[in-house]
Amino acid sequence: MNNQLNVNRNSTRVGMLERDGRRLTFSYDADYLALPHASPISRHLPLASAAYEDEPIRVFFANLLPEGAVLTQVARQIGVSQENVFGLLEAIGGDYAGAISVSTPGSMPEPAGGYRPITGQELSHELDKLPGHPFLAGEEGVRLSLAGAQNKLPVFFDGSSYFIPEGTSPSSHILKTAIPQLDNTVINETFCMTLAARVGLPVPAARVVTIGGQQVYMDSAMTESGPLPATSFVCIRRISARHSVSRRS
Repeated sequence: MNNQLNVNRNSTRVGMLERDGRRLTFSYDADYLALPHASPISRHLPLASAAYEDEPIRVFFANLLPEGAVLTQVARQIGVSQENVFGLLEAIGGDYAGAISVSTPGSMPEPAGGYRPITGQELSHELDKLPGHPFLAGEEGVRLSLAGAQNKLPVFFDGSSYFIPEGTSPSSHILKTAIPQLDNTVINETFCMTLAARVGLPVPAARVVTIGGQQVYMDSAMTESGPLPATSFVCIRRISARHSVSRRS
């Protein structure tokens, strides 16, 4: 059983997450601490040579994972208890909404990775399966995770075609399907995000797309200079997400 995970920021190893029974610890690497541009992975985990223990570690890393019914389905799909934060990170920790990812010891995240083309029909089928198969959990080469309780799928979109990120390759967009039992959630969320952008708030560019005959909400990744343009392949660099008390749904 593996009891250690590298914690990485983009292609740089930041530190090590370790498991001892149910107890988790995290420590920054000495080499990372020596870097002139080193910064903490969270304001609650400032740079330090001493190891951090359980509660703040569990809160930070659990906040990278989905929640509610989505978490239950992911855990069932990969055969891991939904209380097992370490096991979930190990299984789906390749792509989060930010610069942080995890990998097994002896491996380092690659600066570039692969993207698997997916047709509109195939993507429509995967979106239909999201309630029972979130984030394509358990598929070979796919390690995706987004926080929140809503069904969603991270993809790469080049303006005309969709791709599934594999390994450590970052996604460029998020697709969200309609919420059952609620009316017009796709239109409503798109309207709210568009309104926020119009008043000058730094939010992802959002729009409604039609995939397999159903309306789907899509927003773009945020870069250090603003929303990612959705017109061509670009070089994506992950940026750190600021974690607060509430999660993105």
